[in-house]
Amino acid sequence: MRKSLTAMTIQNEAAYQAGMSRLEALDSNNPANLAEMEALGNALEAYEDSQGHAPVRPDSLVFRTKAGLSPLRTNS
Repeated sequence: MRKSLTAMTIQNEAAYQAGMSRLEALDSNNPANLAEMEALGNALEAYEDSQGHAPVRPDSLVFRTKAGLSPLRTNS
């Protein structure tokens, strides 16, 4: 019996690396893989977020400063 793909959780770096390898190995052109890819992608993203690897939002002060944009928004 196959484990439910919707309840996938990654709790450590080794599982994260294994998940990344599995995700890269799956054929995205095969519809049978889409549910696993979605569940795995969500679990990987949740682990990254929990480890502080969330991407910087383009409207954040950090992003705007690094991109050389004015940190202040103008409503023109």
